[in-house]
Amino acid sequence: MSYINYQCTFDGNDITTVTGLTVLKTNPYQPAKRKLNNMALARANRAKINSGFYDKRTLTVRVGITRTTRDLLESSLDSLMTLLQGLEKPLVLRQAGASRQYTASFSDAVIDQEGGSYIEMDLVFETSDHFGYDTSTTLLDQVLNFTSGSKTDSITVGGSAAWQQPTITVTINSFTGTSTRSVVIGNGGFGMAVTVARTWTAGDVLEISAPNKTVKVNGVEVAFTGAIPEWQVGIGYLTYSDTFSARNMSLRATYVKRYV
Repeated sequence: MSYINYQCTFDGNDITTVTGLTVLKTNPYQPAKRKLNNMALARANRAKINSGFYDKRTLTVRVGITRTTRDLLESSLDSLMTLLQGLEKPLVLRQAGASRQYTASFSDAVIDQEGGSYIEMDLVFETSDHFGYDTSTTLLDQVLNFTSGSKTDSITVGGSAAWQQPTITVTINSFTGTSTRSVVIGNGGFGMAVTVARTWTAGDVLEISAPNKTVKVNGVEVAFTGAIPEWQVGIGYLTYSDTFSARNMSLRATYVKRYV
């Protein structure tokens, strides 16, 4: 079999820095296991699938280590194990022509071949978050300034997970009218929206983070009503409205694509 040296870092450490180690194969393309909840239908020979959740993912990294002596080989193994001890750390693998990040923990090492000063083994990782993520944040829409009371923007969402989780940031540059007003931001296609009613000040920064399930103003969590919006893959709509009489805002939405 012909191998290439694949990319693999764990907890920020490139495992190929271990002397004599080559990454031979990885399997990030293996989808997570999906648990389906079904319910038998009364008086029918059928069942209804009412929900599905990804509940397990195993990632395997095959490595080979070649040294000149057995003692040096075992020393390299010690160095490798030292790098793999963190729990729920970033595991970054090459996938689909780019880097993709998983939150994982090392669980096992399965030896496939060994002899003298050579060993080949599968490093097995279990994920905590069963989706893969781009390692760089992707801009969904541009920084926008507007003076009307409401705005709707079309956004194109990628990834392969059914729902994607943006972070939306609104900077209040200036406004007129009383300062105790409501700001509403949401997914115009699905009715998911967050409403924040408070006394605003020019320069305030509102952040709605779907990945963290938080709503903050100037870095401090605040009370809100509604549902933190997420978007399905494809074309969607991000809506903004407020109750100021005039305003100048900057609206920015970013996300890291999620993959099954």
